[in-house]
Order: sequence, then structure tokens, then C-alpha cells
Amino acid sequence: MAPVLLTHRTPLGTGWTEVWTLNAPATRNALTDEMVAALRAACERARTDAALRVIVLRGAGGHFCAGGSLGGFASAIGQPHGEGVDPLIAVNRDFGRLLQALCDLPQVLIAAVQGAAMGGGVGLVCCADHVIASPDAQFATPEVTLGIVPAQIAPFVVRRLGDATARAWLLSGARWNAQQALAAGLVNAIADGAVNVSDATSAAHGLAPSPLWEEGRGEGSAATVEARAAPTPTLPQRGREPMRPHPHPLLPAAEGAKPARTLDAADDALHAAVLQKLKQLSHAAPAAVAQTKQILAELATHQALDAVLDDAAQRFAQALRGPEAAQGLKAFAARQPAPWARPTKDNGT
Repeated sequence: MAPVLLTHRTPLGTGWTEVWTLNAPATRNALTDEMVAALRAACERARTDAALRVIVLRGAGGHFCAGGSLGGFASAIGQPHGEGVDPLIAVNRDFGRLLQALCDLPQVLIAAVQGAAMGGGVGLVCCADHVIASPDAQFATPEVTLGIVPAQIAPFVVRRLGDATARAWLLSGARWNAQQALAAGLVNAIADGAVNVSDATSAAHGLAPSPLWEEGRGEGSAATVEARAAPTPTLPQRGREPMRPHPHPLLPAAEGAKPARTLDAADDALHAAVLQKLKQLSHAAPAAVAQTKQILAELATHQALDAVLDDAAQRFAQALRGPEAAQGLKAFAARQPAPWARPTKDNGT
């Protein structure tokens, strides 16, 4: 049985980038306990990997992530809990810890979104530093239309979109296309196919396409877009007729696998856009990126501004006295790429 999370490592300058592919296409990559655990383990490993510079998070089978899986909680729906601590609390909170871990990654996190990003899938997107979406991407937080609370994702949606827009998303359950998500600030760029993978690779000075893109689209070991597991009954959405059984309750049954030709074209465009972004990020010094993310994280937690600026001043002094500043400023004066942007034999390039 294929793992629910596939990883592939490719060189990026003097370090590495990793593609993390959510690999449960039969459920549109629903966030099962196994998927959450695998992502948390990957975050824990990446947190101490100084050579890893960028992480790309994507989904297999033409969809990013259909959100939380409720299949294991069927017996609890509509039933009051007895004595003791409700076990649903710990399960839900575990997903929040995953979102925290994704936000705390010292690497740049790119979300490459194709197809559906629903509920918890939007939560994953909100944790990314940069979001690239296919034109066919669809976003929604439909929990309230199902009588469910978007408990763990709400703070991250507010942080990403701001209070007013977050309220429009979280309280309505409406769907948003890629252009609307771009306007709202959830998406940074739309992969329109202007650059293909071959051109992006040749322009990226040593970057190579990831074979996981081939697997995730239906050409490798991760490929399967047909539901193989027993379906979970789908809850009706407001304004819709009750839907037929489907592997995941937050995604309408009609939105399943896409034609292979359409999927391939959209995936190629998304892959090319990611490669272009990786080329840009190869010029950023790894330690400086990690320190900058720490400053941004402190601001996001609403720490006192004086405390944030005091800490930022210390980080600035440490960086200026460190090796990256000396190397980067020297390369700038010589009109040469910084050493971390140049491929080396040590990482296989």
C-alpha cells in the first residue's frame, strides 16, 4: 500500500528542496489521522534539516486536499458525549498542531494548489509562505453549511485573509475560484501556462522537474483517482440536494477525477510555475530566511511591538556578523550570484 505522504528531494543551489505530495487521491487527499500524523512527522524532520531550503506541498490525483475526514466519527455525529473528556477534542486539536508546525517551518513553504482545497485544505494553504494555484482551483470553508465548526483553521484563515474577508469565507461556506482567491490574498499567483516545464527547467540553472508530478497526475505509483475505499455518507450542503455517497463529505460527488488531458495540462502549468518560484528563492540565504520567518511569526502572534523590534534588532546584528552577510555582500559587489544560489557537486548537481 502506497504511503499517504510522498516526498522527493531535489537540489536547490547549495541545498535542497522537497516536494511533499498528499497521496490519497481516492478521498481527494482527505486529512485522515494517518495523513495528519505523516505531515507532522515530516515537519518535525524538516525543522532540524539545515540543508533543506524550500518545501512544496501539493496533492495527488488532480486535487489538493478535500479537508478533514469525518468517516471515523460517523457514530459520534448528532450523539452527545457521556462522562469524561470527549476524545474528539484531542483529535481536532492535533490538526491545529499540524497547522502550527507548518507555520513554524524555517524553510519557505509553497502550496501548489490544483482542483479542490476545502475546509482543512484551506487551512493548509493558509500556512504557506507562497501559494500558486491552477486556474481550475476551487477553495471553500463549507463547515458551517454542514453544521460543523471550522475550529482549528479559523485563526489561520484570519491571519492570512484578515478579519473581514475571513468572516466572509468562514461564515458563508461559499466557494471561491482561483481569481477570487487571488483577489482575497489567499493565492499569490495563478499558473496560467505561459511557461512550460521544459522552459522553466532550462531557466532554473540546475533545477530538475520532480518525478512526483508524474506520479500524482496518474502516471506512477501514487496514481489512482478512482475511489477504492467504502464511501462515507455525505452530508447535505445548504442550498443543495442531498448528495449521493462519496469518499469525502466536503466535496460534491460530481467533482471527481478530471480527464487525463486536462489534468496533465493544468499540472504542467503548475509545475512550471513552481520551478520558476524555486529559481527565485534560490537567491535567498537560508539562515536569513529562517530568521525573517521568526520575526514574521512573532508579529502574527500579536506580541508587543517593542518586544518584536528588540528581538529583530538582535537577529539583524547576528545576521550581519555571520557568514551569510559577508558572502552575500561580497557576491553583490562582484556582481556574482551568492554562493547559496550556485549548485555544487555536494548535492548531486
